[in-house]
Amino acid sequence: MLKLNLNSKAQASSVFRLLLGAVLGIGVLLIILTTLNYFQQQNLTMAQREFYNGFGIALQSPDGTVVKKESLGFENFTVSRYSLAKKFSIERECILFDGLKGSSIDIQQEYITIKRGRFDVYFKCMPGNSQTPAGSSSCEIFCIVSVGKKIE
Repeated sequence: MLKLNLNSKAQASSVFRLLLGAVLGIGVLLIILTTLNYFQQQNLTMAQREFYNGFGIALQSPDGTVVKKESLGFENFTVSRYSLAKKFSIERECILFDGLKGSSIDIQQEYITIKRGRFDVYFKCMPGNSQTPAGSSSCEIFCIVSVGKKIE
């Protein structure tokens, strides 16, 4: 009968190499996942910045021109009339929210919440005269923010 003489050092070395490969693989995977998460966060931050930038551009030229920011990606993003009014020194009654109604967008009188998705966002500011909603006669400038729905 043939006797196999197995070297215990070689077997231990194989297990060590396998363990080392697994640890290195997990390390590379963690680096890749962290990098992907970083870029996703940067994309969300950039979308929020573009949202506020679009509102600011419309507010600087309140002639009724529609400012469009295309395909902004949001996740758990909420903006209120109060926060926009405070940031841009405008009365909160002079801001109107509009847009698509759906499962990922919640549009209320005081705020918009976007759970997740990519949407075109439209901004339009105009002199606050006949366009101003009833009860908001003090608006020098009136603005509309619409998510996913064109402003006419």
